[in-house]
Amino acid sequence: MGMNVGFAVRDESGVPADWNKAITNSPLGSIYTDDSSTLRYSPNDQQGLGQTENVLGAPTYTDRLKKYYTLNANFYGKVKLPFGIQYQVNFTPQFQWYQYYNHNSSGFKGSNWEVQGGLVHREHSDTYQWNIDNLLTWNHDFGDHHFEVTLLQNAEKYQFWSDLVNNNNFVPNDNLGYHNIGAGTNAVPSSNDEYGTGQAFMGRLIYSYKQRYLLTASVRRDGYSAFGDRYKWGTFPAVALGWEFTKEPWFKTDFLDYGKLRLSYGINGNRDIGRYVALSNITTGKYFHVGDDGTVESVSELYVANMANPNLQWERTAAYNIGLDFRMFNGILSGSIDAYKSKTTNLLVKRSLEDIIGFDYIWTNLGQIDNKGLEFQLTSQNINHSNFSWTSSFNFSLNRNKIVSLYGDKQDVLDANGNVVGQREPDDITNGWFIDHPLDAVWDYKVLGVYSEAEKDLAAKYGQQPGDFKIEDVNGDGKYTNDDKQFLGYKNPRYNLSLRNDFTFLKNFDFSFMLYAKLGAMATYNTAKNNSGFIDRSSYYDLPYWTVDNQINDYARLFSSDGGASYNVWRKTSFVRLATVSLAYSFPKEMLKKAQIKDLRVYFTVRNAAVYAPNWDFWDPEMSTPGPSPRNYTLGVNVTL
Repeated sequence: MGMNVGFAVRDESGVPADWNKAITNSPLGSIYTDDSSTLRYSPNDQQGLGQTENVLGAPTYTDRLKKYYTLNANFYGKVKLPFGIQYQVNFTPQFQWYQYYNHNSSGFKGSNWEVQGGLVHREHSDTYQWNIDNLLTWNHDFGDHHFEVTLLQNAEKYQFWSDLVNNNNFVPNDNLGYHNIGAGTNAVPSSNDEYGTGQAFMGRLIYSYKQRYLLTASVRRDGYSAFGDRYKWGTFPAVALGWEFTKEPWFKTDFLDYGKLRLSYGINGNRDIGRYVALSNITTGKYFHVGDDGTVESVSELYVANMANPNLQWERTAAYNIGLDFRMFNGILSGSIDAYKSKTTNLLVKRSLEDIIGFDYIWTNLGQIDNKGLEFQLTSQNINHSNFSWTSSFNFSLNRNKIVSLYGDKQDVLDANGNVVGQREPDDITNGWFIDHPLDAVWDYKVLGVYSEAEKDLAAKYGQQPGDFKIEDVNGDGKYTNDDKQFLGYKNPRYNLSLRNDFTFLKNFDFSFMLYAKLGAMATYNTAKNNSGFIDRSSYYDLPYWTVDNQINDYARLFSSDGGASYNVWRKTSFVRLATVSLAYSFPKEMLKKAQIKDLRVYFTVRNAAVYAPNWDFWDPEMSTPGPSPRNYTLGVNVTL
């Protein structure tokens, strides 16, 4: 028997500066009023830029307390039973307490906080969840036959409670902030409780013959409370075969030390949905009622917010995998190759509904997506001497997916004469999903460049002028419609690569660096449109722009127009990043004996050291929102007593 218990406190009370406000505050304005001590609401000038809030306003006039208290535990016990059977139980409870108090002071002159007499948010929540595993295991050998049997029963429970109050218009003032939330006159309390359970049963057999022929077979039965009443349970079988062919007596080579072929098939389930999406949710609200005498009063209402789906069930992915593990040249080279193909059905989708139904959406199971891919890993012991060693690790992967089906509806396919020649499932243009195309396909207008002065008349046909981006009119009808959109590329990388090198030298030094690359993706670069003409009046990314004297072809003029096309400028984001560089020194053990120290290691690490993206001249190509990514420097010491 045993237990592990850990308690942690995470403090997120600090109020970070807003990056968007920082880059839109005018560098020519003052952040202070004339007395040089009070923050101005907006440091921007008065030439049409708008009153962008002072970037120091929120950190200065916000008082925040935000903490998480987490208690994790693991209790376990093992008992040996007759016939070589072992019983084990694992119980892992977790408690989390959340505290969030926030006060936006009315002292921030000119702000909405001043108008509302201060804003206060006070919130508490408790989370309790546990997971229990009951396992029976049995191992036995019958000559060359080895058997391992595992039976599992699992149960889990999740509970969450939260209470919060928002208030404003504090009387006589909001000096006490969240310490006296009752002083506000517009209190809005709310609460939220959640509850969820899950259960699973699993049986697994592992069999080997002469440690060469390997079989693993399992079946799992999972239940989850969030699914519809009729389909809370799902069954997920799996089987894997292995053959260590280098152990065969007839296999004799000088270069291959170890080889293993693997083949597997299995079905996995996905339950990544909200805990109540299969149910109709009852929501409260307010509306204004006009009586017969013309009086207007606020009335509370209770209504059904969404449609229930008692048939909502597990999303299922059936996958095949074939692989090879190898080791060569007395361990100098080792690695693995894997190829896989999968089919995902009953996708959990939030589907929009027609207005006549009375609800906006319903959670349901739809469609099919196929995936296939390749993964390759190679490790090389390049040099291995007492005073110097060098090891390299290389990884490569690619994945291709395709939408096979969406909603199951069919529409006629017509030939040039209007005759029906077949049927196909229509695409979902609203969500950007297209049959027989990847989920991340980029479907948009194609930008051909920028209109030059010589193309003034052509630009005018589309409501544009020289300096605007030129869009391809595919059918040449003089207007931009969906018929002119094309498949331009992909939003996610087509190829992923990484390379790590580790060196040891002079016995006690070690040095390493890691590179990785993501190739073949695209992202929007609409900043190149230069729609705004005030880029010189606020902090802004330094971009070129088209002029009559500088007729470039990849950036538009200031105040450029989209014409009749609502388009995006797409650029390739392929990049190579030097992710980590590290240098360390381990002190000789003889030197540490007198100090009763077992190991002492000093290290210096740089993360996000450099990035090279030849076609992407903007912020970090991996950032989902515009802005810089930090470079981290770490100096540390590891001590073992």
